[in-house]
Amino acid sequence: MDYPWLTKEQIDVQARRLLHAAFGAQARERRVNLEELVCDYLSERDRLSFDDECDIPTHNGHVVLGRTLPITGKIEIHRVLKQDGVDGRYRFTVAHELGHWTLHRPLFLASLGALDLFEHLSDDSVLVSLERSVFPDHRQPVAREEWQANRFAIALLLDPEYLREEFSLRFNDRPVARRDAPWNLRSSTLPEHSALLARAEINGHPPLCDVFGLSAEALAIGLRQHGFAVEEAGLI
Repeated sequence: MDYPWLTKEQIDVQARRLLHAAFGAQARERRVNLEELVCDYLSERDRLSFDDECDIPTHNGHVVLGRTLPITGKIEIHRVLKQDGVDGRYRFTVAHELGHWTLHRPLFLASLGALDLFEHLSDDSVLVSLERSVFPDHRQPVAREEWQANRFAIALLLDPEYLREEFSLRFNDRPVARRDAPWNLRSSTLPEHSALLARAEINGHPPLCDVFGLSAEALAIGLRQHGFAVEEAGLI
């Protein structure tokens, strides 16, 4: 499948549209109700079949957290994400698959409609989400469609205004730079720094990752994406 280039703004708009369609104009919760979104709204609107108890085999030796089957209308999540009690990683993986469902499934359906009687879609009609793609190492690039799904997941799960409010309660209104004291000796990379901010309990407030129901690594992506965690002061 040839995945088109999408801007960050285009992806964010798609996430907001899905939230508005599912929950209306009512005030959003800081912790998005994924169960209602998936099992109620999308199962009815799109006939989505959702299974989060799957034992998904590895793919070319790599751990698979989830996969989307756009033609058959299924999303499957590896059961280990529930068994291990890693709720934040589970929620981000589900949101990642919803990114594939929203952004990429229409491409497969359009291709299916264009096929003649003697053609069929190849095996790449299954979108496989490897652990290293859902939670990528900052030193390793990911495929375009995986980056898009991750961007969608952040936009779906982190309302920027709520994030700004919660961040200000803990760190004031300015971005927190890795190279500034007292953080400069606590991490060696920006992803490590942003994960520290995500886990920090400051001024009597719980960690940001707990507020939004995400793992520290997923919340850290959001902090970098929205410019709250930076390498040096003045860089946003």
